[in-house]
Amino acid sequence: MAKNRKIEQQIAVFGESGSGKTVLVSSFYGATQQQAYKAEHPYEVVADKQSQGRSLYQAYLGMRGSATVPLTTRFDSETYAFTVRAKDSPQGDDDKRRPFDAVQIAWHDYPGEWFAQDLEITIDIQASKSDGFDEGEVRTISENARVLKFDPSSGFES
Repeated sequence: MAKNRKIEQQIAVFGESGSGKTVLVSSFYGATQQQAYKAEHPYEVVADKQSQGRSLYQAYLGMRGSATVPLTTRFDSETYAFTVRAKDSPQGDDDKRRPFDAVQIAWHDYPGEWFAQDLEITIDIQASKSDGFDEGEVRTISENARVLKFDPSSGFES
């Protein structure tokens, strides 16, 4: 019985508009779809959504053929999902030799406009414990809050 042995990897790409984030993901995917690449490497890269794969590959071909960069994705965040898996060997004993069957990649392409404008992120963290926090827990949490540069006026309510 085959096991589902997958490793997951999240990649987040940040940068200003026009810095090449979409060019990077298109180049990564497009190059892996070339016949010469497929013949030389013992693994394959598959786009989990065919429409994304087609779009990335077309962008790659446009860059390679006529130096046309992909259209900007103003204010749109896009997550591209790929599966990287080894090709089967003729011996058929791949499961014994490989520590995993596939790597799932989620490539998060964030829009550059998010970083060209003033952006403020606020995070509110609350914790409660039925019997309260002991002195050591309060000290540890307070020290972590100081190191993480949380608002110094924050603290514990009684």
